[in-house]
Amino acid sequence: MSRRAPTETVAGVVGAFLERRTWSQAELAKRLELSVPALRKRLEELAGPLRLEREEDHPHVYWSVPKDF
Repeated sequence: MSRRAPTETVAGVVGAFLERRTWSQAELAKRLELSVPALRKRLEELAGPLRLEREEDHPHVYWSVPKDF
């Protein structure tokens, strides 16, 4: 997986959540062509500003935005 600018990753994350409110962490990482750890780091940084909600259903992790996103 190639290295990309953080702003490119943020734009990809926002775009994905505009398409769909909930993503599994693994599916979103694949969609954005990122490793799961790299995506998780970015999602954790964005959790406050984007009001992301994290839900675990072992072994899966899901991230969602609120209905008014």
